[in-house]
Amino acid sequence: MRQVFLLLISVLFIPSLLFSQGVTTASISGIVTTQDGEPLPGANIVAVHEPSGTVYGTIARVDGRYNLVNLRVGGPYTVTVSYVGYAQQKVSDIYLTLGQDMVLNFKLAEQPVQLGEVTVIGERTGVIGAARTGPSTNVLRQQIDVLPTISRSFQDYYKISPYFIGYSAAGRNNRYNNIQIDGTNFNDLFGLGGTGAPAGQSNVTPISLEAVEEFQIVIAPYDVRQSGFTGAGVNVITRSGTNRFSGALFYYGRNQNFIGRSPDTLRRKYPDFTDYQTGFRIGGPILKNRLFFFINGELTRYKSPLIRTLGASTIGTNIFTVSPDSVRLFREALKTRYGYETGSFESFNFLRHSNKIFIRFDFNITQSHRLTLRHSYLDAFDDNAPATSGIPSPQIATIYAENTRYKTQNTTNSTVLQLTSVLGSRAANELIVGYTDIHDNPLYYGQPFPYVSVRTYDSQGRTYNLAAGSEKFRMANDLRQRVIEITDNLTFFMGAHTITVGTHNEIFSFSNLFIRDFFGAYHWNSLADFLAGRKAAQYELSYSKIEGNPQPKAEWKAIQYGVYVQDEWSIRPGLKLTFGLRLDVPTFPDKPAYNPKVDSTFKPLGYDISTDKVPKAQFMWGPRFGINWDLFGDKTTQLRGGIGVFTGRVPYVWISNQYSNTGVEFGRLLLRGADVPDFVPDPYNPPRGGTPIQTTEINVTAPDYKLPQILRASFGVDRILPLGWVATVEGQYSKTINDILYKDINLIPQGYLSDGRPIYGTWDYSTRRWTVQKYNPTFTNVILLTNTNQGYSYNLTFQLERPVSPDGIYAKFAYTYGVSKDMNSGTSSQAFSQWRFNHAVDPNNPTLSYSSFDYRHRILAILSYKREIFRGISASVGIFYNGLSGQPYSWVYSGDVNGDGQSENDLVYIPKDKNDIILVNSAGNPLPKEDVAYDQLFAFIDNDPYLSKNKGKIAERMAARGPWSHQVDARFALEIPSIRGQKLEITFDVLNLLNLLNKDWGIVKGVTFQRAFLLVFHSLDPATGQPRFRWTNPPRPELPLDLASRWQAQIGIRYTF
Repeated sequence: MRQVFLLLISVLFIPSLLFSQGVTTASISGIVTTQDGEPLPGANIVAVHEPSGTVYGTIARVDGRYNLVNLRVGGPYTVTVSYVGYAQQKVSDIYLTLGQDMVLNFKLAEQPVQLGEVTVIGERTGVIGAARTGPSTNVLRQQIDVLPTISRSFQDYYKISPYFIGYSAAGRNNRYNNIQIDGTNFNDLFGLGGTGAPAGQSNVTPISLEAVEEFQIVIAPYDVRQSGFTGAGVNVITRSGTNRFSGALFYYGRNQNFIGRSPDTLRRKYPDFTDYQTGFRIGGPILKNRLFFFINGELTRYKSPLIRTLGASTIGTNIFTVSPDSVRLFREALKTRYGYETGSFESFNFLRHSNKIFIRFDFNITQSHRLTLRHSYLDAFDDNAPATSGIPSPQIATIYAENTRYKTQNTTNSTVLQLTSVLGSRAANELIVGYTDIHDNPLYYGQPFPYVSVRTYDSQGRTYNLAAGSEKFRMANDLRQRVIEITDNLTFFMGAHTITVGTHNEIFSFSNLFIRDFFGAYHWNSLADFLAGRKAAQYELSYSKIEGNPQPKAEWKAIQYGVYVQDEWSIRPGLKLTFGLRLDVPTFPDKPAYNPKVDSTFKPLGYDISTDKVPKAQFMWGPRFGINWDLFGDKTTQLRGGIGVFTGRVPYVWISNQYSNTGVEFGRLLLRGADVPDFVPDPYNPPRGGTPIQTTEINVTAPDYKLPQILRASFGVDRILPLGWVATVEGQYSKTINDILYKDINLIPQGYLSDGRPIYGTWDYSTRRWTVQKYNPTFTNVILLTNTNQGYSYNLTFQLERPVSPDGIYAKFAYTYGVSKDMNSGTSSQAFSQWRFNHAVDPNNPTLSYSSFDYRHRILAILSYKREIFRGISASVGIFYNGLSGQPYSWVYSGDVNGDGQSENDLVYIPKDKNDIILVNSAGNPLPKEDVAYDQLFAFIDNDPYLSKNKGKIAERMAARGPWSHQVDARFALEIPSIRGQKLEITFDVLNLLNLLNKDWGIVKGVTFQRAFLLVFHSLDPATGQPRFRWTNPPRPELPLDLASRWQAQIGIRYTF
């Protein structure tokens, strides 16, 4: 209750600013004077949004200044200025972009002189404008409609920003981005999906592209009103109704014939599937000029059949040599003995469905007060194959049953209420209340049943696993995220100053249930043993240790308070300075369970940690300064920039790890041989006998841990060129203040290897195995999340853009150079994986190195053109080119070189010559220096661009580079007019057009998990203690990415009325 009370106090007594966290509107400002430059206080300024008839009005203040705020994005607008005794002036055909503050200055002449319309130069694009300071990109509806996309997600258009590569911005993890729709959070706050948006695990778009009006991508807005990210902020606004009824019906679809063949030598056809999207949108007036509605509905349906061939003479994709009789006997035994229906083994469909509804109402209560209410709903699921980890010898092909799959289900509801008010000519207010509920419920197919795995063989001795029952990891799995946002906004206009003060507050609640093998998991070493009713060879079970709570959830809250104050000072026309200060206070009011063993182990070692200690409330200050200077006062050359501190979020799964891994909630059985109990088919009463695993993983967080925070600075120049082109040169630099750092504090250092690498185990020369040394052997790993201030990134961008013009041509060309370094790129969800897969010399003391998102060069080119070709029929084409330097990756050892118990994370030492390394054969016998293995190794090193330049050094994390990729996407569209201004549009989208033209073009290569193995660790030399390795003559690690290296296409039909 204390947190709720504080929240209410902040809302009621700390008035906020004009906009919420994400800008959702636009504005017009300026000065009204006489021809002699004298201010005209009391002049009447009225802006009319022509499509809706919405009227925005104000009067000039004593110094002649005025502000029209909370204006709908788009247009056209007509602005009229009048004053008694002076000739009226009118400006028409004005369009506003998201976040734009268009400056319109008026000089009125005494009557009867009538001046012509005012000309507005350079501001229609928002590139030249007083509101722009740091790097930003506006994505307009015209661009959305003409550029290629197949997923039809607004996230496809991140690529228009030169700072984005995929979902990553400015060299930062995409989880550090902040997505807002209509001013409120629309993130996958827990962070398990790959897109950063809700329903990422279900692989669907959370909101229809038809509902999106426009969005803005900001990298460094020096406006304290925008926060919540250290990567990029994405501010999306949705469509609204107008005085005209309008809408559309649409269908987009494709199948396997719309995808090219595989990039390997087999040239395989893509598996059969169908994929389509269909829906509608409609908007219009309920009360003319007063009340409007907009409704959008969309269905997506994906189906991919899986058809297996059993009993074949040779193996292939979904072709197996196992006997159909073996599968039949396995299936029938489960049915007749236990009443369990496996579903088919030979054929079934993988489905992905989504249903979306979006509704919005806009109400002009009066000329000064406006109310918006909108709701977004998503219901989706996606079928998945079962995981095979935990099965003995998981590398063996597993033939799973239809009902052993699982589906990721998602339901998302998001509601926003927004009230904007103009309080005379000196103040404006905005209230935003948002509520979002995201429910991810991965669920097994069929009836609940223990997981059953059986080893079987074909006539040639090949080994297979047959799998049935409920999927191991989805027997008890449920995640719910809720967020409440309350923002009250107030702005004061005081002469040349626009003073804003504000508060933005968020209450997050999480409920996470995850218990693997909750029904039990059994494995038999032979089908004969299973059919004979013998005991299984292995049994696994996870269970609750909390009395009366069989399925304990990690349930906890996070509350973040935000207050800020800002002064936008227009020193003179064309020169604006912005000064702001923001304070964010994240709190975690709920405590995890207490494990006394952690205290007794680590407090004597000097660690101030405990499983029930969460990060303390921290005051996170964020001062910012921005400048925008119209250099010559004619809106042709603009200097802009700033510096400031930005506070972001982490995916809250990183915090939730501590609530789920205290070591006291769950017990686990892993039994083999004679200890395995008899099979029990009842999923809710699995056997609990036997000795539980005595070790457990612990996750803890440093009490002084702080959310990510960076210092970011930028400088840019924009210049209007002939023919409507705009040239931009800008750069940004970010310095880490707080970032993530993971350590396994249970490891005991044991010394160093010959290359200076610390070791954490003792080597047994007889068994050739490490014994990892731990402070507490009952803990497998104790992963501590803390902070580092090491890290930076920078980008330099050159851009040439021709905004959408009446002649139908839009063009954009940009080149960006960037460098990004960090201590841990945060690519995993589990704390153990964050530590384990961070390639390092010392996993507990990583050094500053290149980020997993450090793509050095990017070139983009966009060209779209539309023209009438015959009697109202028009054609358009949109081309997008993306040139990208290679994926970063690390050279590591296969095996555990440093005795920390982990493989694949130790960076290699690159030998400088044959005397700098010991190679052995598979038996462990040293090879003579004349052996061909040495020649092959150094030939490989010499032919690799990174290895050859770094001999005698330990490889850096993510310092190696894959090859460049070049891809061209295109959209071709034909518009055919119909009755009463209606039209039919036929579109054809192609991704990777180059690959369609030539099978050797458009190839994208990557390295699996961004790591490549150079050598296999074998043992330590008994005489010197130096590591010894095997050379296995590996292939080049850069392999073509299957789907990314194929052309893809989609056809669409849309009828607009």
